[in-house]
Amino acid sequence: MNKCYIDEQNNRHYIKDELGRGGQGVVYRTCNPDTVIKVPLYENEELNEERAKKFSLKIQNLIYKPIDDNINVARPLLLLKDTSGYVMELLNDMVPLKKIDPSSHTKSENKNTEYPNFLSELSKKDKRSADYIYFYLKSGGLRRRLNILKNIAIELLKLHSLGLVYCDISFENIFIDDEDNICFIDADNIEYSSKNQSRVFTPGFEVPEVASDNIAKPNSLYSDIYAFAILAFKLLTMAHPFDGDENESDWDCESSERKEQWELPWICDSNDDSNKSTKGLQGTLTTTAELLKLFHIVFEKGKDNIYERPTIPLWAKEFAKAYSKTILCPNCHMSYYDDLHQQCPYCLCKKPMKIFFESLLNGNPLWYFCREIVDKEKISIPSYVYLGFDCFAKDNFCEVEYKKTKNSITISFDNALKENMYVIDNNVEKKISLNKYKYEPSILIKGIMLKIKRNIFDIDMRIRIEE
Repeated sequence: MNKCYIDEQNNRHYIKDELGRGGQGVVYRTCNPDTVIKVPLYENEELNEERAKKFSLKIQNLIYKPIDDNINVARPLLLLKDTSGYVMELLNDMVPLKKIDPSSHTKSENKNTEYPNFLSELSKKDKRSADYIYFYLKSGGLRRRLNILKNIAIELLKLHSLGLVYCDISFENIFIDDEDNICFIDADNIEYSSKNQSRVFTPGFEVPEVASDNIAKPNSLYSDIYAFAILAFKLLTMAHPFDGDENESDWDCESSERKEQWELPWICDSNDDSNKSTKGLQGTLTTTAELLKLFHIVFEKGKDNIYERPTIPLWAKEFAKAYSKTILCPNCHMSYYDDLHQQCPYCLCKKPMKIFFESLLNGNPLWYFCREIVDKEKISIPSYVYLGFDCFAKDNFCEVEYKKTKNSITISFDNALKENMYVIDNNVEKKISLNKYKYEPSILIKGIMLKIKRNIFDIDMRIRIEE
């Protein structure tokens, strides 16, 4: 019979399987599809009586913290009886972020892999690298990872705006679904920045001032930024920022020596290449110049000076900008940056037909968004293309659909927005009267100009395609 936990209201929760395990505890999925159990651990053992009392008090206090419903945190619902832990609600289709990190992949799972053509040669020379890249592709590639990181940054910003520190950012403590929605679990570590005295981290996500016994500072808003940067770099590139080539461990090794890696220079350090790495997908395959600059700052100047670390809104905006520039190769299905590559960098296939949305404010570039056009598939254009980036905006600007049989591209504008939209034809403004327009590709190759009138400013928008 499955193990059973009983909560303080005498509800029984039967354990189905283990969802994740970290330095601070273990999370179990229950037979109720939307309920999970968190059991805290100390040195891989359940808490003793003294620690259990402190933990229960902490959870009771957490229940009353002002965490809004629009912040995706799996909060405690009920404490468990007879053991430390609590019940929390989590959507059934969510899995730990670790599920899209290749280090969660075991070697035995890859014995009979049928590689796509662009990986066939690499698989003969370096099977492990081929396995990782193939896993990267199957789990959503570059585009999905950029979108997930943008969403994580936004949820982290919501917590920080309340003065709350998350403390324990890791692949185990962030859950995702197929739509790239995210949810923080392990909420028992959340505390006000002004009150927090704890030093918490997961191995591999060490923050210098928290991990060092010489400095011994508690977690803070700034330590969250540093741990997030580690997670972001590893998720994007499949390379840990402090795991250089000289490290004898494999890509997915978690040896005890890892806990001292944070003291080394990072693998792309501007002034010290002693810990450089050729692992993973680095350079323009995964990072824009703007993102790389943020990583340089946080892992160099920001390593010892917490106030140099780029703030979370900067990270969110740069991930959104990078996401906006990705296109998907129709041949190998890897995604890459359109403005950084003349052809697919993986299979050398030519670029697909693309649609571009370029906005300007007072003649200055505001945003650039491009996407491949696929027959009968819709492209949703986010509102930050014309409004500028807003961490909390969720509405879309328009949808684009290409129908090859009719040789037409349909652009469907947001009904509320079209009241303020005008088409520019020979410098004459014409108010948009419909919310759907069909264009022949030849017209969009030349491009159409729009003006979006806001209360205090106007945005110029050019829509064009490249075949």
